[in-house]
Amino acid sequence: MANFRNGNLVVGQTLGATYVTVQLTANNQTVNPGLNQIVFLQSDSSTAASRAFNIVDSTVIGQQVSFIFESESPLSCELLYTPGVGNVIIVSLWSPVQYDCLTLCWDGIVWVEVSRSNISSGPDSFNPVISSPAAGQVLVYNSTSSDWQNVTVSGDITMSQTGAAQLAAGTVVDADINASAAIAYSKLAALTSANILVGSSGNVATSVSMTGDVTVSNTGVTSIGAGVIVNADVNASASIAYSKLAALPSANILVGSASNVATAVAATGDVTITNAGVTAISSGVVVNADINATAGISLSKLESVANGFLVIGDVSSVASQYPMTGVTLISNTGITSFNRSEVYPLYATTVNLSSADILALHTTPITLLPALGGNAYILHSVGIQFAGASGYAGTTSLVLSINGTTLMEIGSNVLTIAPPRSYNCFCGVYVTPSSGGVATDVGLEITSMGNLPLILSTASAFITGTATAVLTINYGLQSI
Repeated sequence: MANFRNGNLVVGQTLGATYVTVQLTANNQTVNPGLNQIVFLQSDSSTAASRAFNIVDSTVIGQQVSFIFESESPLSCELLYTPGVGNVIIVSLWSPVQYDCLTLCWDGIVWVEVSRSNISSGPDSFNPVISSPAAGQVLVYNSTSSDWQNVTVSGDITMSQTGAAQLAAGTVVDADINASAAIAYSKLAALTSANILVGSSGNVATSVSMTGDVTVSNTGVTSIGAGVIVNADVNASASIAYSKLAALPSANILVGSASNVATAVAATGDVTITNAGVTAISSGVVVNADINATAGISLSKLESVANGFLVIGDVSSVASQYPMTGVTLISNTGITSFNRSEVYPLYATTVNLSSADILALHTTPITLLPALGGNAYILHSVGIQFAGASGYAGTTSLVLSINGTTLMEIGSNVLTIAPPRSYNCFCGVYVTPSSGGVATDVGLEITSMGNLPLILSTASAFITGTATAVLTINYGLQSI
């Protein structure tokens, strides 16, 4: 009767208990129950952890104190408790709401929990209302009627009277399966060997055989069907290794065939190639059209030319090298000079022609220079000067020739004009006994005529004319 003191126990009166009211206004506040049986707690905070409290040790072993929290929600508090530490041993942390009660007993060392009530959690009395019980039913608390009732388990799960629960067929949906469920493949429906699951037109996973360009074995090994890969299947940056192409014979190249198929062929014709990729131009295949007009081929790449020689087209129209001889020489630096041993003297001869001579030229040509014999001559110029009363009528012309080869012709427009009239021609003609009408660097070369004279004649006969003429011939002689 340690909790009862003088005046608390009165015959004929209700047994009462001593109490004290404590206001929790700070955190880690100390509560002293003294020798009271009840401590009414009140808080001014809605955060329980900010109104934690501890309890003073009792001086009476066996003293029981009930702590009743009176403040309305959301106000709360919390009994400081760390397992194994302090002077309180309770089942769990106590954070009460209005009218929750915790009863502790002092054992001389610590306050030990005797009981607790949680008014806020609803009725804690067990008062089931059982009506027409059936196998497999369970008791469920009805918050509307505040009682426990027997109901049959239905919906996705059913239950037998032995307590075995069972999922109803077709009730599990995707959302019911945990993202990390890792359902074993063996629990799926049977899948035919080498078949795969493919969504059908009805969006249902269906077992099908893998056919077409690619097939698969029941070990997951895929294979590409023969002849199914086309150009569009190959990635633009695939970089297929050359070793994976069909064998290519040594030094062959791939060329599109008439059927547009890449085919191995040997490079032949103007250019050949080795298996190291070295090309070579075949001998004698390059022609003039192959060389670009602006190629600018280095002179060092031409065939060697002997010192001081020139490249000149020969009688076969082939560029050939010859030394420069005669009256003009050239050095290997391009400097020309006279060949003094070849310089010949200059001669002049004058021929006077009467009108009778001129009228008779067609039938009686006049020899201007004799046959050459062992010499050659270079005919430089011929000048003719007419004098007299009138020119010659007719359309003919004066002709200077050797053996019928015309060296110079003076037209009828000169002859038909009334004198005085002069005409000069610079011939630049090189004449030898064995030459024959080819243009050279010194003029017209007359060849293949033997020892023939230089003749003056007319193309046809004049009709009339009285003028006289003087011909001046300038020439040089050269021994041959």
